[in-house]
Formats: sequence, C-alpha cells, structure tokens
Amino acid sequence: MSTIFQTTGNVSEDELNSLLADELARRRAVNVGLGSVPGAALLGKSKIQETLVNDLMGEFEDIRSDPALREKNFDQMVRTYKKYLSQGNDPVEIFVPNNQNRWAAGQMPDGRDVVFYDPGAPHPAVMAHELGHVQMNHSTDPLSYLQTSGIGKASQASAPLFGAVGGIAGGILNKKHRMAGTAMGTGAGAVLGSGNFAYELGGASGRALGYLPEDVDKVDAAGDLLRAGMTYGVAGPGSALVAGAGAGALAHLVRRLM
Repeated sequence: MSTIFQTTGNVSEDELNSLLADELARRRAVNVGLGSVPGAALLGKSKIQETLVNDLMGEFEDIRSDPALREKNFDQMVRTYKKYLSQGNDPVEIFVPNNQNRWAAGQMPDGRDVVFYDPGAPHPAVMAHELGHVQMNHSTDPLSYLQTSGIGKASQASAPLFGAVGGIAGGILNKKHRMAGTAMGTGAGAVLGSGNFAYELGGASGRALGYLPEDVDKVDAAGDLLRAGMTYGVAGPGSALVAGAGAGALAHLVRRLM
C-alpha cells in the first residue's frame, strides 16, 4: 500500500466509527446496496436505486478479482491524490482503509479531514469524488455551502414532503388548470429536494474530473460518477416528483368525490 495514504496525528477507533456511522446514516436514504429511501421505496423508486448501486458494486468486484487492473487502478488513485495536492488543495489528514466497498469523506470535530477507501478495489474516480468533498469542506461557494451547512442533507430528507405539498398546493392554487398546477408545484418541490443531489454531482463529482491523471478514461470516469450521483437524484428530486404526482392525483380524486 502506498505510503501517500497515511494518517497524521492520533485518532481513536470510536471517533472514526462515529463519523462513518453518520455518513452511512445519510446514505441509507440513497440505498447503498442495503437499504432504500423510505418514501421513495413505498412509491416504487427503490428498484432504480438498486440497479444503479449494483452496477457500481459489480465494478468494484471486477477490480477486486483482477490483480492487473487492481494494480493499475491503485497507481492511478495515488496519482489522483498527488494531482489534487499539486493544485494547492487541502491534504487529507486521515485515510481509513477497509475491504467493504466503503468510500466516504467527512471531518472530525477538530477539523481534520477523513477519507474512507477500499484499497482492495481501488477506483481513481471514486477517490477523486471523495477528495472533492474534502475540498468542499474548505470552500465557500454555494454548492459547498449546501454540504457544510447541512442544508443539502435536510433537503434530501424532506424531498418527498416537498413534492407532496407542492403537488397539492399547485392544484389548489391553479383551479382552472389543476393538472398543470400540480405539475408546477411538484417541480418546485423537486427543486427544493435536490440539495444533496446538487452538491454530490455538481460539487464533489464536478471537482473530481479535474483531479484525475491523463491516463484515466474521463468518459468512463464521468459515467461512473454520474451513475453514483443518480442514486441521490432518485432519492431527492426523484422521490419529490413521485410523491407530488401521487399526492396531487389523490387530492384531485378527493375533490371529485366531494
């Protein structure tokens, strides 16, 4: 294992477990192979998420089972981090290896950045994505603010509610064209529920492509990042759209029966 992925300073196992637990709790809403978005699953969205996640998990297993590909990807991953540092970005103080396909980035209470990664299935694009999250912790642009403030996470958690309220309210406010009103209200709810999706795809993944070395296939990397990012799209704006359409249709039916 390259010495570039080293931890500086001391960190307890309890602190790391707590940080990872927080990150996995957030990801339960996007079905990282095990769970599903509570609202979206009830509305038939979990199957889409499962397909997206399984595709990426399958790619990890392909890397794990191919020694030559594993060595190539690890070398590219090392050079990804070196390129990230060469751009003047903040170094990662704590790297935590695992063999469970767990990739995540976070911050300790004292401000040290942490990246969880899987050296058994090295993936330069996924490492670049996590490094994007690290740099967003030190940035003040709007997408970074969605991450650091917690607004993005709250936005995704409330996405089905935003969609449902928007769908009902739109139909009520536009009495002449209730279906159009429902669609507009649902769309507004989807926008409000897209905070996490925005900073995952536009923020972390958007930065990631700039960290990859020249010999990494950028089209393939972009496809992997888009596929992973769409799980957040399904969980956030996707669940808002489904909830809004369902709630709007139900409200319309109730009005007709009254």
